[in-house]
Amino acid sequence: MAQNNRSTNPKIGIKELFLQLPDSVFKKDSYLRGDDRKKLFTTANQESDDEVSRPYIDEYDPQKGYLLISYTFFNGLRYQIWSLNLKDGRKLVVVNENDGKGHIHFFLDEKGVLKKALTHVPEIHSVQVDDFFETYHLNTTEKEALQYLLSRNKIVFEYELLYQKRVIRMSIFSIGFDTDLPVMIDQDKLKYKQVLFRWVNDKWIKEVQKWVNDRWVKEV
Repeated sequence: MAQNNRSTNPKIGIKELFLQLPDSVFKKDSYLRGDDRKKLFTTANQESDDEVSRPYIDEYDPQKGYLLISYTFFNGLRYQIWSLNLKDGRKLVVVNENDGKGHIHFFLDEKGVLKKALTHVPEIHSVQVDDFFETYHLNTTEKEALQYLLSRNKIVFEYELLYQKRVIRMSIFSIGFDTDLPVMIDQDKLKYKQVLFRWVNDKWIKEVQKWVNDRWVKEV
């Protein structure tokens, strides 16, 4: 008999998944650990009057499986939590820890237990220079310099969960130029791109976009 991987609790939603996430995901904020997370739902969409910058639920869309955690005082940090239904009944949970530079996590709901996802993860760690830069006008040494920066994690990425479009957007937040480069690049020469990962039929489809006539267009 074929094994049934469907969750034992099909009614589990983004609230329950959020509460199941490991504390390690929220290591930058002690207010999001343990039972403190449950308290957020009693003050959803309400900013705290305390002088301490505390998290609160800024957006909660249980129908589309989305939760946004913001802070009373702007400190550049927010968390996006998004769940996606798989055809086999499981749920994929994406957590975007965004403080400018992004840290993104993926979990699978295995019969009510969240485990780090080893499948259904977009190829964010195998992006190439050509995915984020126009290179037709650069010489070979300049291209090698960009490859050097990428291979040594000198290019910092940020992510945005565009949940209503079922998309993860990946773009450049900063570039750590240093004296070890084989050649110094004139930053004014750089023309940037961005990458979208679209959720289609239980897969992430990669799409590279470039800036043309004041808007992002799909690269062909």
